Parts: sequence; C-alpha cells; structure tokens
Amino acid sequence: MVIVRSVDKIAAYAVDEIIGNQEVVIKTLGTYLGAMNHLSGATILGNGKVALILDASYLVSL
Repeated sequence: MVIVRSVDKIAAYAVDEIIGNQEVVIKTLGTYLGAMNHLSGATILGNGKVALILDASYLVSL
C-alpha cells in the first residue's frame, strides 16, 4: 500500500511493487497533453527515460 495524504484527506492505494525513490526536478507539461489534472509534470530519469509525475492532491480528492 502507498499512503497519499493531502491537507485534509488521506488515501491508500494498492501497488504491486515499490522500486525505489529518487529526487527529481519536475517540469510542467504545459499544453502538450491538454488538460490532464491527474499529472503534475514530468522528469527525465538518469537512464534518459521520461517519467510522468502524478498529482497526489488530485488522487486523494477522487
């Protein structure tokens, strides 16, 4: 389970595996993907792959 907490709400999500954690710089997506409220941005990982960053406050509000 992954626990996601917002200011006044908390949620738990079932996951298959937690691979690890990283400190990353998040870049906004701008208008590239349109209105995708569940994404807060993206980052480029050390191996060159792009990873999308989920917006935790949006996920808790569901």
